[in-house]
Amino acid sequence: MRKGDNISTSQYHHAEVFVKRRLILMRHAQAANARVVTTDRVRPLTSHGRDQASRIAKQLEEQQWLPDQVFVSTARRTQETWACMHDRLEQTPGMASIARQIAPGFYGGRGQDVLLFLGSSAQTKTVLALGHNPSWSQLVETLTGRPLFLEPANAILLEHRMTSWTDALHLEGSWFVQAVLKP
Repeated sequence: MRKGDNISTSQYHHAEVFVKRRLILMRHAQAANARVVTTDRVRPLTSHGRDQASRIAKQLEEQQWLPDQVFVSTARRTQETWACMHDRLEQTPGMASIARQIAPGFYGGRGQDVLLFLGSSAQTKTVLALGHNPSWSQLVETLTGRPLFLEPANAILLEHRMTSWTDALHLEGSWFVQAVLKP
């Protein structure tokens, strides 16, 4: 190239930076029997469910898988699961400012709805998505290529290297299972 030649920006190729992203898919903790309340959406946690949520929070802390952002279904049992977990985790440095977002599509929706929410996570490295079966178990199989049924309060820790969370929409069958947490 000679002095004075114009260089268009299209001639430059920007190197893509792959970052390790971590996704925690968790099913809500044990909820009261559906016959106890008028609608499924308002089922509260049992005392056993509150203990389960706290134990999973402790395991996330021990594994050093603390979420930067949390997406939670609109159902009462998922809200209460996160509240119990947050009570435990808020004592951990950096956890007081965690971003929590209500995700209406998680209740009665498809597991793929999680991937749409991830696109809004921008620079977030670790996301916790708290929802329901059968959607969550189906999503685990879609992401990993392995069937895995999530019992109440089970959390699966998934990992992948990608340039952004929007890439997650195109990485079916290639996520790595780092651990499955059970209360």
